[in-house]
Formats: sequence, structure tokens, C-alpha cells
Amino acid sequence: MKVRIYSPAYRENPFYQGAYLSLPATRAEIKDAFDVARIHKGEDFQVSVVKTDFPFLSQYADLEGADLEDLDFLARELYRKSDENRERYESAVAIYVSEQSPRLLRCKELVNVFYNMDRFDFYPGLIEEKDLGEKVLEEDVEALLGPVSDVVYKLLDPKRVGHYAKEQEGGVFTSGGYGMRIKKGWIKLSDKKDIIRERQADSVMLSLYLKNDKCMEKGPQIWLDLPCEEAEMEKTLQMFNTENMDNLRILDVQSAIPRLSSLIDTRENIEKLNELAKSLIKLSPEQLVKYKAVLEFLDCEDLQEAIDLVEQLDGYTFSSEHVSYGDYGRGYLERQGIDCRDSAFSTFDFEAYGRQRCEEKGMILTPYGTVSLTACQEEAEREDMSNGQEEEAKGMDFQMGSM
Repeated sequence: MKVRIYSPAYRENPFYQGAYLSLPATRAEIKDAFDVARIHKGEDFQVSVVKTDFPFLSQYADLEGADLEDLDFLARELYRKSDENRERYESAVAIYVSEQSPRLLRCKELVNVFYNMDRFDFYPGLIEEKDLGEKVLEEDVEALLGPVSDVVYKLLDPKRVGHYAKEQEGGVFTSGGYGMRIKKGWIKLSDKKDIIRERQADSVMLSLYLKNDKCMEKGPQIWLDLPCEEAEMEKTLQMFNTENMDNLRILDVQSAIPRLSSLIDTRENIEKLNELAKSLIKLSPEQLVKYKAVLEFLDCEDLQEAIDLVEQLDGYTFSSEHVSYGDYGRGYLERQGIDCRDSAFSTFDFEAYGRQRCEEKGMILTPYGTVSLTACQEEAEREDMSNGQEEEAKGMDFQMGSM
């Protein structure tokens, strides 16, 4: 399931797209989408379903403006279920929605149906009233009609019996068969705390999925959240029955900084990653967004460079104000007192103009905002380049002199 997350504060900005997110998602992925969409903690936001692999959700429910937590929960459970259980859930939704007709269900009601699956009876293969009637006549007609003589029994029409049974039970025919809802004992979830979600804590910077590579037999595979204290490290080693972190291989990485996931290989030193996580957790939310933006600015492909960057953030200027080059271009013109709403700008390429202006200023637009070097950092880089050229020249002189 793919959703778009966006802020109402940018409703009038034609260049704003918000952020796109695939569900189910980890807490880190959701947090990163919020950063891209420029949504700060506690601010209002809206969610729009862009694509779903489960068409029946759109058929039976109004998902526009649905709660992100509920959508994520549904996506997680539906992707996890087998085709058989997914069909059973679809049938349950069809039965429930028939009672609410003609309105569509809200997302919270879809969650309620999931938690009350044991309150539905299903009979696969019964697709019409005649099928249901034949089942009733064969199994327990007296439970529906009371005592029936043999003479009367022979005169009963299966279709009419099925129609009567359906009316009495409040049943529904779906694409998978016949079913009904048992209303007694129905649980209505109104408190989000009743829903168990697999999420990382806010204090987690990296999550490593580990296995013991030295274990001959198939051993455990465990998620380790970083940063962590030494006691947690020792506990992890005990669970793997090893004394050395170097014996553990990283199978997967989840991070609050997406770029880091691609920089960590399977043999990376876990203690080193823990120190990095401890450094990152000390950054403020604003600094953390800046860190992610600068990683993109540098097109960072080396983990050590990413580690060193934590202490070098002051060397870069970052602004989350603009959401695209077009937004920057229009903003630049408006700051010059130009009214960009004038018809003369109806076909103006703000995107190309904004990109040109950014290049002139040494700025690059990242998903999180614009980044550029500070004057001090530019001077330092020019000095490094100059020193590098001098060293290269000395080397060439040495080679020439030795010839």
C-alpha cells in the first residue's frame, strides 16, 4: 500500500508534494517521511491512499483522510496473512458493510472487523440461496423451521428455504461463499493502546538484524537496537552463545537515517556502529534532519565519512524552507518584489530558474531542504585542494629529479 503524507500548511504551494510512503513501514521510515513532508512533531497532517494491493479496501471503505496508524496496521496484517485468511477477512468486511449500507466503512471499522474475525461464521462454496437451502435441508432444517414431517420436507424448495435462512440470520453472499456476523460479544476498539504495533522507539538510531556466522547449526536471528549499553551487548552475545561481536553478521539494517542503511555492510564492526548511534542520539531533531540532508548533499558513499560528519555539521548551511527548485525559484523572484501570479509567468519555468540560482550559490536541493557549504568550509576545502595539488607537484618534481 502506498500513501502520500502532506501538511495542510502547504495547501497553497503548487510545488509541494509532501512525502510518499510504502506501508507497512517502520517507525524510522514514517519519521523520515514526516521530515521530507516538513511535518514537525505535534503538527496536523493528512494521508491519502495512492495505491493499494487490496482493491476490496477501496471498494468497501472510504480511506481518504484515514489514520496513518490504522492504515499501517491493516497493511502489515494483510501482507502477513495467507491468501486463504486474506479472503476470509475480505468476506468479513463484505458482511459487515452490508449492514451499514449504503455508506462506506471508516478505516477504524476495518480494524474493528479484523479484531472480531472470530465473530463471523463462514461457509465457503455457498454462493446463492439454493446452495444455502440445500445445506439447511441436509443438515438441520428443524433448527430453522421447527418440526417438519416427511411429507412437508419433500415439498420444500431449497431456494425458498435458503432465502428464508438468509433473512433470519442476516447473512450475506460474497465472492467466496456465505457468511454472517455474530453480534453478541462484538469488541469495539476505541483506544489505540489496544492495538499492538511493531515499532521502534524514538531513541533508536539503528536496528541491526543479526545472526551468528560461526554457528554451524541454524541459530537465532535477532534485532539489536542501537544505541545500547554494554549490558545489552553482553545479553545479545549470550543469546548467540558467542563471546565476540565479530562473529555476528548483519543481515538487515533499519535506520532513522535512510542513507546509512546503504553504507553498512554485513561485516561492519557493531561496536563502531553503536558509537555512531550514540553520537546521533545527541543531535536535536533539527540537527538530525540537517545531518540527513548533508549526507544527501555529499552523496555520501563511505561510512567513515558519515561518522565524521556528526562533528562537522557547522560547516554546512541548511534550510528546510523550500520544497523544490521551482519553489526556490519563485521565492527568489518574490523576494525581489516580483509578482509571480502575473499572467506573464504562466509558462515560466520556475524549476529550471531555481536550479540555476541554486547552482550559482553552490546550493543543492535534497528531499529535506537546501544545503550549501559555509564560507569557512569552502575555504577549508579550497585549502585542502591546494595542498593536494602542491603534494602532487612535489611528487612530480621528485620523479623528474630522479630520472
